[in-house]
Amino acid sequence: MQSQNVKVVIANREYNLRVAPEDAPLLERAATLLKQRIQDKQERMRIYDKQDLLAMVAFDIIVEELANKESIQAIHHKVSELERLIPDTL
Repeated sequence: MQSQNVKVVIANREYNLRVAPEDAPLLERAATLLKQRIQDKQERMRIYDKQDLLAMVAFDIIVEELANKESIQAIHHKVSELERLIPDTL
């Protein structure tokens, strides 16, 4: 398996990661997005401690993920309901 080194910066710390070449762009985008979210949180909440910023951003991301999972489950439930109606309408 081929791997590639990717350097990402998170909260002013550098991390060298070995990843599959096809995963490198995703990790780089993630690092950029994380940097932006940290900056946004810092500006909005006036938090300057990196650990506090990372904790708050991580918490926001988990809340968003849980909300997305609930939305996806609701969509799957609705699709299942609609699939059950199809034979009756045909």
